[in-house]
Amino acid sequence: MQRGLSRVEVVTVILAVLVILFVFVLPVSDRRRHASKHRLENASRIRGIQQSLIQFAQDNNQLYPGLGPEEVLTASGRLQLLLDRSLLTPEYLVSPLEFDKVPAEGTVTTGNFSHCLLEIGPSASGRRAEWTTTARSDAPVVFDRNVATETGAGARSIHSTSDWRGSIGFNDGHVDFKNTNVFATQFGIQINSIDDLFVDERDDGANALGAYD
Repeated sequence: MQRGLSRVEVVTVILAVLVILFVFVLPVSDRRRHASKHRLENASRIRGIQQSLIQFAQDNNQLYPGLGPEEVLTASGRLQLLLDRSLLTPEYLVSPLEFDKVPAEGTVTTGNFSHCLLEIGPSASGRRAEWTTTARSDAPVVFDRNVATETGAGARSIHSTSDWRGSIGFNDGHVDFKNTNVFATQFGIQINSIDDLFVDERDDGANALGAYD
């Protein structure tokens, strides 16, 4: 006849199970908590960049940095203008999720920031017109970059290794976290146009929303 477990043995088994749960579940919980904290901090930095664009525009005929008397089309050059005006600190341009990026000491390069700015090339038309204080709620102006070499469905972000998902700052100042790089946007007179943040879909190459250079 089989002997049942004694009370001491039952308690020992329960304690062993609890220890196993503690060892395996707690680190996962910690990682999720840290990821959530970093995601919020990342969104806060994007919001800060958007606010600095508005501050810059107040002394630039309502145009964001890069448009005006002297055009600067690269993201690094436009962020440099914000730093030169002391509207941001170099640390604010680096996401807490990008450990290989370092704050700029001098001239800004792509090694010193984590985000794309709106493409404002000469043929960008509606997008170029949005690089100003229009306060449009569905016009992205700053967002997490694509960390992959591919675009479209191959895009990846600092938040995920399987797809692109990230924080996006819109022209009205709000920041949203989206789980896709393809969604409806509005630029200039375009209404509800479905755009990919990182793909040039027109022959003139003006349809990619993000400039990261």
